[in-house]
Amino acid sequence: MWIFSVFPRARTFAEAKSGTAAVVFAVALVPVLAMVGASLDYVRASGLRDVIQSAADAAALAVIEAELDGKAADRLGAQVFQANIPAAVRHRILDMDLSVAIITEKNVRSVEVTYTADIETSFLSVASIDTIQLGGSAEARSGLRKYVDIHVLLDTSDSMGLASDLSNREKLKTATKKEKDKGKTSFIEPSCEFACHRRQGDLSTLEIARSEKVELRIDVAKSGIRTVMDLAKDAEKDNTFVRMGLDAFSSTHVHVQFMTRDWSTLAGKIDGVELGLGAAPVPDNECHDNYANTWFDQIVRPYAETVEDSIATAASSNADKKSPSQYIVLVTDGLQSQNCAASKSKQDVFPFRPADCDVLKATGAQIAVIYTEYLVSNSSTYKDHAQHAVEKSKNFIYTDSSKSAGVEENLRECASTDRLFAKGNDPDELEAAFRTIFENIKVTTFLYN
Repeated sequence: MWIFSVFPRARTFAEAKSGTAAVVFAVALVPVLAMVGASLDYVRASGLRDVIQSAADAAALAVIEAELDGKAADRLGAQVFQANIPAAVRHRILDMDLSVAIITEKNVRSVEVTYTADIETSFLSVASIDTIQLGGSAEARSGLRKYVDIHVLLDTSDSMGLASDLSNREKLKTATKKEKDKGKTSFIEPSCEFACHRRQGDLSTLEIARSEKVELRIDVAKSGIRTVMDLAKDAEKDNTFVRMGLDAFSSTHVHVQFMTRDWSTLAGKIDGVELGLGAAPVPDNECHDNYANTWFDQIVRPYAETVEDSIATAASSNADKKSPSQYIVLVTDGLQSQNCAASKSKQDVFPFRPADCDVLKATGAQIAVIYTEYLVSNSSTYKDHAQHAVEKSKNFIYTDSSKSAGVEENLRECASTDRLFAKGNDPDELEAAFRTIFENIKVTTFLYN
């Protein structure tokens, strides 16, 4: 080329320049190779991170399930963590640090496993980078194991013999009229929609109701208690362990079942409860033996004693020796002394008084109330006596102002919180009320224990 003839040393310079480029290229290749090597090391480290993270997850789950604390939790976490890292991976981990932290807030227990690991490099060692540090954490949560005792106190007095809904009330009216027309009973009012125990002749209204397969409010209440029992069994999935006991009352208090988690036994005891359980003559009231009056103020103290006895021994009944949260579930229509006393004076018929519920609250238990709404029957001889107690606006004039408030108002005051009050009339409403109370018992236990 002409340039070389004009400048004879140009070729030499060009050749020299070419050698310099090779050197520059070789020098530049080092960081390029380092970058490629780094990429390979980081890709490999990323794969190891997944393995180590899985081991941390397993450690967190093991600690939460074992319900351990302190050094025992640290040991178990480390053991499970190491056991879940394959041997083929372990030799690439030069150093590893693991910590287990346990946090408890209200009803939630959290286990956090935090780790760091130094991973041996291959290509980066050329650049004097011998390790890559990985770090991460794994968390597991669980509800604390909770223990709950539910003491069910069921009203079995005559007024709980109200037929469950309109169709059953019509069915019972027809049946009682038929039996009265046959002359098999003379005391029962014709077209009675209450299956009480009043008898003068061959049959009581309860016997008529049972023979005609009329569903009564007591039957709906028993069904609701069985629903609570089923919900209690399911609650174990949420680490909530429930025991239930059952008592009944009318004129007297009857202990039906001590606290238990033997659900089949409890179901049998629920089935065996009948309207009028606890019926007894009341002194100075000339009541017939088969009257099941509602003498709530008379039974709360002996019942409260049984609850206190149960609470005193409750902690020994579970593996953790923790004191269970205590709830009394009062199932009632809330009207005291519906029949025999009513024949004497309006003043002997009144709503349950909050002061009587205070006796139950003094046990330390939370009080939940399921109000099976009292309906005043148009056919009842005692309609006027009951009406004044049910509705505040129609109350009889009492010297005790708490007797003038009306049934629902007093029962709401009986409940420890608004959340622990529910009511219903027909079977669907009452079923919902029982479900609501159980779920709110769980919520209340979560918030305050």
